[in-house]
Amino acid sequence: VRWRQRRNLLDVIASLLLAALLALLVFFITQPYALLDFSYYAQQVTEQGNLARGNLDFPYVRQFVGTTPFVYQIQNMVLWGMGLTLDCTAMIALIWFLVRTVRNWRTEGSGSWLIVLSWIIVYGSLCGSFFVKFMRYMLPIYPLLVVLAAAGLIAFVQHIRSINLHYVERFDWIAALLRVCILMVVLGGTIFQGLALLNVYSQPNTRILASQWIYQHIAPGSVLTYEQWDDALPVVIGH
Repeated sequence: VRWRQRRNLLDVIASLLLAALLALLVFFITQPYALLDFSYYAQQVTEQGNLARGNLDFPYVRQFVGTTPFVYQIQNMVLWGMGLTLDCTAMIALIWFLVRTVRNWRTEGSGSWLIVLSWIIVYGSLCGSFFVKFMRYMLPIYPLLVVLAAAGLIAFVQHIRSINLHYVERFDWIAALLRVCILMVVLGGTIFQGLALLNVYSQPNTRILASQWIYQHIAPGSVLTYEQWDDALPVVIGH
C-alpha cells in the first residue's frame, strides 16, 4: 500500500523495518518468557502447533474428528461467536469488499482496505485449516469483521438513500423505514443473542452444583472415581 502511494523504495523499506522493530518490541514486552527461557517456549509453541494440526492425540481434541474445516468455524461464529445477524452481515460485507478491491485494483485509493482484508484472509485461512477448531482461535478476526460489517451497512444504507432520490417523494418514508429496519435487525439481533448467551452464565456452574450435591449426599471419606483426563469432583467450594 505504501509503495502504491509514494513509489519510493527507500521509504517503503524504512517503513517496513520500523513496523518490524515495533512488532519485535511489543512481542518482547508481552512475551518475556520467550527470551527468559527460549528452549521451553519453542517446545511449547511446537507442541501447540502439532496439536492444532492434529499430530497429537489428546482426549479433549477428539471432538474435532470428522468436522469440516472452515465450515465448522463459520458455523460456530454464526451461532455462538458473533451472532446470526452480525456474522451474516460481516460475511456479506467481506465478499463485497473483496470483489470491490479486485475490480478497482488500479484505482487510486483502492488499496486502503487491503490491511483489513489481508489480516482476515491470511489469518482466517490459516486457522480455518487447522484440525483443532476451538472458537478462541478465530477471535483475532472478530474486530475487523465488525468493522467490515459496519462499513457495509453504511454503504448499503447510503445506496438505498441514493436510489430513493430518483423517485417521487412519496417513497421517502418507505426508504427511511427500510434503512431503520435493517439497522435495527442487525443491532437488535446482535444485542439479543449476546444477552441470551450471557444469561447462560447467570446460573451456577454445573461442576459446582454437582459438588454441592456430593457434599450433601455422599458420606465424607467415600471413594469417588473419575475418568482419566477428566476434572475430579467434588471441587472445593465456599460454604
